[in-house]
Amino acid sequence: MRWIAGWTRHWMYLALVVALIAVQAGVSTPVARAVSADLVISQVYGGGGNSGAPYTNDFVEIFNRGTTTVSLSGLSIQYASATGTGNFGSNPIVLLSGSLAPGQYYLVQLSGGATGSPLPTPDATGSINASASAGKFALVNSTSGLACNGGSTPCSPAQLALIIDLVGYGSANFFEGAPAPTLSNTTAALRNTNGCVDTDNNASDFSAGSPNPRNTSSPANPCSSPPPPPPMMGNCPDVPNVTLIHQIQGTTDTSPCAGEEVLVAGVVVGDFEGPSPNLRGFYVQEEATDADSDPLTSEGIFVFNGNNNNVALGNLVQVRGTVSEFQGQTQISATQITVVGSGTIDPTDVAMPFPAADYLERFEGMLVRFPMKLVVTEHFQLGRFGQVVMSAAERLYQPTSLFPPGPLASALQAANDLNRIIVDDNLQNQNPDPILFGRGGNPLSAANTLRGGDSVTGLVGVMTYTWAGNAASGNAYRVRPVGDLSDLTPGGGVPVFVAENPRPTTPPAVGGSITVVGMNLLNYFNTFSGCTNGLTGGPTDCRGAENATEFTRQTAKTVATIVALNPAVLGLMEVENDGYGPASAIADLVNRLNSATAPGTYAFIDVDAATGQVDALGNDAIKVGIIYQPALVTPVGQTAALNTPAFITGGDSAPRNRAALAQAFEVNASGARFVVSVNHFKSKGSPCDAPDAGDGQGNCNIVRTNAANTLAAWLASDPTGINDPDVLIIGDLNSYAKEDPIRALETQGYENLVERFGGANAYSYVFNGQWGYLDYALANASLSPQIAGIAEWHINADEPSVLDYNTNFKSAGQISSLYAPDFYRTSDHDPIVVGLDLDGVPPTTTATVSGPNNPLCPADCYAGSATVTLTATDDRSGVVEIAYQINGGGFQPYTGPFTFSSDGTYTVEFFARDGAGNVEPTQTLVVKVSSFPALSPLDTFNRAPGRLGRDWGGATQSDQYRIENNAVTVEKGGLAWWRPTVFGPDQEAYLRLTNINPAGQHHTLALKVNGNQGQNGAILVSYDALNQQVVVEALVRGQGFLTIATFPAVLQPGDTLGARAHADGTVEVFVRCESIGLADTRPVASNRYVGTGGRIGVWFLDTVGAAFDDFGGGNLTP
Repeated sequence: MRWIAGWTRHWMYLALVVALIAVQAGVSTPVARAVSADLVISQVYGGGGNSGAPYTNDFVEIFNRGTTTVSLSGLSIQYASATGTGNFGSNPIVLLSGSLAPGQYYLVQLSGGATGSPLPTPDATGSINASASAGKFALVNSTSGLACNGGSTPCSPAQLALIIDLVGYGSANFFEGAPAPTLSNTTAALRNTNGCVDTDNNASDFSAGSPNPRNTSSPANPCSSPPPPPPMMGNCPDVPNVTLIHQIQGTTDTSPCAGEEVLVAGVVVGDFEGPSPNLRGFYVQEEATDADSDPLTSEGIFVFNGNNNNVALGNLVQVRGTVSEFQGQTQISATQITVVGSGTIDPTDVAMPFPAADYLERFEGMLVRFPMKLVVTEHFQLGRFGQVVMSAAERLYQPTSLFPPGPLASALQAANDLNRIIVDDNLQNQNPDPILFGRGGNPLSAANTLRGGDSVTGLVGVMTYTWAGNAASGNAYRVRPVGDLSDLTPGGGVPVFVAENPRPTTPPAVGGSITVVGMNLLNYFNTFSGCTNGLTGGPTDCRGAENATEFTRQTAKTVATIVALNPAVLGLMEVENDGYGPASAIADLVNRLNSATAPGTYAFIDVDAATGQVDALGNDAIKVGIIYQPALVTPVGQTAALNTPAFITGGDSAPRNRAALAQAFEVNASGARFVVSVNHFKSKGSPCDAPDAGDGQGNCNIVRTNAANTLAAWLASDPTGINDPDVLIIGDLNSYAKEDPIRALETQGYENLVERFGGANAYSYVFNGQWGYLDYALANASLSPQIAGIAEWHINADEPSVLDYNTNFKSAGQISSLYAPDFYRTSDHDPIVVGLDLDGVPPTTTATVSGPNNPLCPADCYAGSATVTLTATDDRSGVVEIAYQINGGGFQPYTGPFTFSSDGTYTVEFFARDGAGNVEPTQTLVVKVSSFPALSPLDTFNRAPGRLGRDWGGATQSDQYRIENNAVTVEKGGLAWWRPTVFGPDQEAYLRLTNINPAGQHHTLALKVNGNQGQNGAILVSYDALNQQVVVEALVRGQGFLTIATFPAVLQPGDTLGARAHADGTVEVFVRCESIGLADTRPVASNRYVGTGGRIGVWFLDTVGAAFDDFGGGNLTP
């Protein structure tokens, strides 16, 4: 009896140690001996010759507790250390001879020292050097050494059959029942009653005491008359009175009748008799008429019956024996069993989830029924022990996969602990063949799996509390299925598991134009000995396949998986870290993939070559890697490895995380780019500097959180150098969805795509019977809208591990029946498949310019000022940035319209970038701003079209000049001026040139004209086509027109020539509205043109279509 405690497969019952075969009375060898059932080791002493030792030599004593003489010929004494790796046969063997009469002792002298007295004359001698405190002695029916030790090297059934008697003492990990006491230099292990007791339990058969070596000459001690039993007294009725089973069980986890002899009667509800690996006993339950009304007391109990087979299911029996607690289960060690009839027991229903941690104690040893649907939530030990863990209604989920560490996660863990039960087969052996639990009541095989989530409804069995045959299984409540008592098949029954979770036959459809896959290969090593931590690191144990046969089986599954997935990019974890040469593991895998598809289909990233570093991904035994299809994607940018001490150690005192890898790819079909980062964070298994906080996040949570933050900062620095924002993080981050490392990445802007597409109950891994995911795809904000879908391919976590490629611990038949070269159970993690629908189309930017249009200039020419507005559109990912620069001054973010208010030509370059990182080609816009003309609109000559009116002087006749569109146009040429108006000292005028005659000056503006014919003054601005220059002249009284300045210029038909005569006597000249120079009249004309006004005129020569305007006024012109 005991409380429910420790459900994990890693929980170790501290009193137990590793051994191969377990029976209900402990770790033992068969006692049906070929030589004699009564030849035993009666004394063990290993302190001989040591400090304070009473004798100079170690010794082993043998005793005949039977009634006939037994020959010792062909027998041997063999020794192995308590917990070491050496086998019995690795130490010296002592061969025995002669014979042993009933009650006679046989002394075997072993190695010794200088301290103490000599032993009595030994009957045999040897050189075994035994430990004084702990070890294992075996009396063996063979003269050859046993190639096992019961611990690190389990003994096979054939080897166990050779062991006549076994004594494990102290901390030994191989013994009968439980180990004998720890000894010393002054104490020996002596079999009780001078050697006559043999219950197959070293702990109860031996006591520690002063050594008392006896040989064949010592007085005999016949055991033909068993010692009288101790007085019957205690908490249970004395025999021959019958004790009810619930009185023995009591209401606590230990029996009030422990150590007392009792007589019970009941119905056999579970028959597991026979030598190991049977349970060596049966379960008997009180008849319903004799049961009590206390719900806390069990009505069933285990009866230990050694190797005997006396009962059958449904027998009504009386059992006499002694009550004890063995490994937490109450039992009766039978001395008498009588079948008195037959009976039947209805199974008792068990509520699940359990209402309390000690709930199952009340059912210990009873026939029970689970009326609800139970589902498989763990099958990790199905292959080793033939057991599964089941939960009610649905499988169990990792608390921190659903809730952040805290009250809700703790509450879920507490609920999970009350919703799990081990369903075990009828044997206490390791690596059973066949493995009984497969679908449909049939044994497990590669073709008949048992997947997580498969179910059984109405399970009937006996509630036991045992281990499964080895300390690794742990003591726990176990239902041993027997069916109801109408099925009297000895040894129990097999549940009919229903296939609730079908095997997927194809990868999940995730959409998109390409797929990216993250895949943990569970140690892909093509080296079987002499492995190293990278090319420059020290030696390390090889992992994965142990030989070429296993590797062939492993690669067949791995290649089948990858070929079926057909990824454009494949991020790998747990690849052997042995470089990238032709014989490297990653090269081997790519070669096999290309052999299975077509040459060149797959390639890998040589990180060392790309980064110029040897062991760029560190000196761990394993590394991450990238395989890709060159026909679909092309690596671009710089291959980058995050191998800084800050990342590798995660702030710890030693390396913890594997180096991260980042590679940018361009999709060949669209040109779209993205960055993929492959990662493998520190596991939860081994400790780091900071202890486990006990909040459900396991060991090394701080290390993983620091790694997450460092990774996010590194990726934000654009380590691949492609300036594309789309980043996908994939890999085994060894963190569940609501734990600190994942929340840190989410805080840095990454979205958990598994949660987005798979929901809260997504999973890729099972640990301790609880499902969740450690394998991730996380996208940053720009990539997230381009994710078409994501899913785990459930080909691994749901499948029993015994269906993998390994051949060890499998029979010859199982090596075949449990294996198929398919993709099921390639690894312990499910691959994660991401569909990318990348946006490869850049946005489009439109530039609009607003402002007073300047008709005197070419396109994009404005008078006084111009405002530029940039507008970008994108059909998918959205515009995230518009950038521009002016006259090469450097690009800057566009935040709104900008205005040019100074004269000049402005070259504006601009582009936009969308949320997918697509950047449009740079566009160019040229904007001209001119202060000429200063007045607008052009309406001085504001009248209907026609000949010049009466207010014009000069060549006005014969339609030489006309008004068209508010400007003077030329029909034949000649000088004309506006007669009525004398303009002020600041004057502007322009003319548009057509049919330029290259022979000379013939297009002239006249400003500040005084006098009827300009005889009192005039400034002329002319285009000299012959010399390609603009000439400025001023009329100086008595000297005529003098040239005051020339400016190089080339005018084409349709260009404008403008002039502005300032009040200060200067004249600014404009070609196509751009100032080309300033002429000063004062050096030649003194102040004649300072502060003075005058008329404005023009002179054309046969320039049809030319135009002239003065930009003044606005009145109608006569």
